[in-house]
Amino acid sequence: MRFIILCLLLLAATLIASADRITGKVIAIADGETITALCAENCQHKTRINWIDAPDIDQDFGQVLKETLLDLLFGNQVTVVWTET
Repeated sequence: MRFIILCLLLLAATLIASADRITGKVIAIADGETITALCAENCQHKTRINWIDAPDIDQDFGQVLKETLLDLLFGNQVTVVWTET
């Protein structure tokens, strides 16, 4: 039983360690769920934030959510971790 738990923990650690990560500064907010970050190599990475279902800009509260995300993230350093969904 301990061996199985150890194998599962090692597998989980391997998956976490192999996840793609980028650290960069948020330079643009497209809508309430999409940001663009500039990494150290000056590459722009447009990323949709997982688990957020924000309305489109032209829908009710779409602009409000974009402005809220702008206030929270614009100009800040973020670490983006992505996986296949």
